[in-house]
Amino acid sequence: MSHKELTSIKSQRERFLKLFEGNGVDDDLFVELLGELKDRHERLLSRRSEVERKLEDSMAESIPLP
Repeated sequence: MSHKELTSIKSQRERFLKLFEGNGVDDDLFVELLGELKDRHERLLSRRSEVERKLEDSMAESIPLP
């Protein structure tokens, strides 16, 4: 999971939208592909939040109290 992957998904979504607007993609295929990208994007965001939370927790645990 990385910023690069999230950016790639956003780019793919924009390309699909352009194809759809230009009638280059079947409606059903468009909905399916967009749904898959949305699911993948949400999983990556969730994973990133989880990793950030774990990092914050581990940093808080490693700081000694006076």
